Amino acid sequence: MALLPKILMEQRLDAYLELDSLRAQLAAAKSDSTKARLLKSLIFYHIDTGLRDGLDAVSAQAIALAERNGDTELAIYGLLGQAELLSLNGEIKGAEKLVLQAGELAKVSGDPLNIFLTDSAMAVLGPDLGDMLQGLLSMTLATSELPNTARGQRMRMLAHLTLAYIYISVEEVDEMVANYTRALEIASAAHIPLDRETILFNLASTLSDVGEKDLARDYYKGLDIIIEQNGHTEGRYYALYGLAWLAYDEENYQETVRLAKEAIDDFDGDPGFDIEFYDLMAAGHARLGNVDEAHKNRKIVMDMYEAYPDLNYEARTPMTS
Repeated sequence: MALLPKILMEQRLDAYLELDSLRAQLAAAKSDSTKARLLKSLIFYHIDTGLRDGLDAVSAQAIALAERNGDTELAIYGLLGQAELLSLNGEIKGAEKLVLQAGELAKVSGDPLNIFLTDSAMAVLGPDLGDMLQGLLSMTLATSELPNTARGQRMRMLAHLTLAYIYISVEEVDEMVANYTRALEIASAAHIPLDRETILFNLASTLSDVGEKDLARDYYKGLDIIIEQNGHTEGRYYALYGLAWLAYDEENYQETVRLAKEAIDDFDGDPGFDIEFYDLMAAGHARLGNVDEAHKNRKIVMDMYEAYPDLNYEARTPMTS
């Protein structure tokens, strides 16, 4: 795929480097207007990257500043930041409630870009809520209807990123590539940072699912290159997820267990991925004849599903008894 080298070349457009810059600017900001602008961008890139560290604080700061100054747009960003944090923690219904609340504020504001932003957040939740069609329709319309302003172009990029994400659930690799390519073109032309890590991970994971193992491995290797470029070592957690799956599919169960254990031991992950890591370890141990370890990890999986009832992830590994 021609997309891989293009993404690796766009080091200047890295969302994690942008987050570092925005944090430094916010720490030095004096006026409320400057703080509001920076908080909106910070929350935007927290949502783009799915980075939970610091999201609670900036969302709370945004909501407090919005209440003090009557800034409806900032309040919307604050609510969407809180919704993203709930979603990352596996609380999908709670996230939906906050997105709907933000959507009501957006309608009151009358700003079509605010409305789009809340529509995008709902579209991302769509696959977990069992409704991806509405998100596909709203985001497809947005790609052509959003204004050609600086703010509009950032939202258009987000529309294409959201469409690519929705297409993951139906394993439409061509549609994913088309939308990620368009998002990268917009980002490059308008100098808008974007989350290159997630693009590579999503493509690699889907390629693996459809049987393109060698190409998937190339994309996971690309993910490691980006991590070296931006210093975001936590991104290794997601590379380990993909590599563990590839090892499992190749019946290398010792390597499966090793990679999954590395992810669990070395990183603060998120519930949806941790469940699959534990399920991989359970299945890997079962294949290796380690019955006690298989049972122990399978119990963790079941306990996590009980603790996070909103999660709808379907484990790809065989269920172990």
